[in-house]
Amino acid sequence: SSSSLGSSSRCCCCFLRLIRFCCPRLRPCCCCCCCCCASGLLMMSLVTLLEHPSEVRSLLVVAKLVQLLLVMLAPQVNLERRTRGALGRSNLSPGEMALVASVLGTSVTQQQLVPALMRVYGQADFVVGLDVDVDSYDKFGMRHQIDQILEELWRDERCKACIKQQAAAAAGANGSPGPFAAFISAVLNDLMYLFKDSLERLADIKQIEDSKADTKAWEAMQENVKQDKENFYRGQQRTAAGFMSMAKTTLELLTTVTADADIARTFMVQPLLSRTAYAVLHFLELLVGPRCQTLNVKNPQRYNFDKHQLMLSMVQLAGQLARYPEFTQVCDYMAPLSAMLRCTWCMFHGLRW
Repeated sequence: SSSSLGSSSRCCCCFLRLIRFCCPRLRPCCCCCCCCCASGLLMMSLVTLLEHPSEVRSLLVVAKLVQLLLVMLAPQVNLERRTRGALGRSNLSPGEMALVASVLGTSVTQQQLVPALMRVYGQADFVVGLDVDVDSYDKFGMRHQIDQILEELWRDERCKACIKQQAAAAAGANGSPGPFAAFISAVLNDLMYLFKDSLERLADIKQIEDSKADTKAWEAMQENVKQDKENFYRGQQRTAAGFMSMAKTTLELLTTVTADADIARTFMVQPLLSRTAYAVLHFLELLVGPRCQTLNVKNPQRYNFDKHQLMLSMVQLAGQLARYPEFTQVCDYMAPLSAMLRCTWCMFHGLRW
């Protein structure tokens, strides 16, 4: 209604004035065409805060801003999941469409949000000396939300063009890594950390499940020892499921962007090329190695652990990068892992090894 629109506009204006009061050196341009509506004011305010880490030093505040963006896109993100087969409505309400349009339909989103999110993702590690409570700050959770936002932006052609523009400028001045290369390096680091950590926790879960299977020995334990093991078991279950879900989302983001040949080409620049090749090969080594093969935990779906689907996703990523000989050449230097990659590739494509 007109009254709610006016109220939203006034809230956005107040938000913008708050930014100017708290961060006087920030001067968002009020003449931007997107500022004619409340959504434009809100998006300009959010992006302005994300673009100025020297003024917004609290990563907790930055994480909340990222969370707000994801909430604004949530109706469309959930719709995408529903169309994959889950139960629920298959269309957006007018209010939900307006909320999503407030993110995707503004010029500040199409031009400035993508580089701002990439910068935030890459700098999430640097918390020393900043106003942040390390016990409350969850960098993996924030990065997981950025992954989801970028995947949604990828579906919008105007935002996709911005992502490709960032990839085209992957190499910075004097040959130093540009923002896109730094972002992808952080994505690869997260992928490997989350996956390896999840496997370690699944190993702990498997060990406790085996202990509980021996009913006589389990019941013979002292009550306090048994309770400690149960608490540890529940904690590992929660964290393993969360980290594996984040690893899958991170891998999905990589397979999504490298499906575009132009973006895949930017992965062929050093040092990003070597980091990508090592991540692909080491991921496959972990997945097909003896340690992972013995992780026969009960109900692996509970932990988002689908070895077959993880293998398919990583082989898809490898295939999209293997369009360029630079990638296969680097893989060949990393023997014997490269032999494992070729063997896995043949296995999943029905070829003779």
